[in-house]
Amino acid sequence: MKHFAFLFAVAGAFVLVASAPSEEGEEAFPDIIESPRKSCLEIGEVCDGNSNDCQCCRSNGFCSCSWIFNHCTCQVGDSSKSYGVCLWKQKNCPNKPSMCTKPCTNRRRCKNRSG
Repeated sequence: MKHFAFLFAVAGAFVLVASAPSEEGEEAFPDIIESPRKSCLEIGEVCDGNSNDCQCCRSNGFCSCSWIFNHCTCQVGDSSKSYGVCLWKQKNCPNKPSMCTKPCTNRRRCKNRSG
């Protein structure tokens, strides 16, 4: 019985030491703390096809669904689609893009312009 009491005391002391905050005020096991969730999905991540395009990051990112494979991922809009996606996100999304760049359609005017 004395051995059991000794083991119980040692185990209790270990639990108290392990759960005590360190000198910096952080817990002893920081990797157990949950990391903050992202508010949007990166390009290539699986998205919800029934939701809107606000779930995808970037001003020109939108949720695209494949009919053949029946899955949806966040994609980058091409030059014909990205400006419209960005304008829609500025109106409707809580995380609004700060600026939408209009694609250059006239080559003579766009020679000195990058993009």
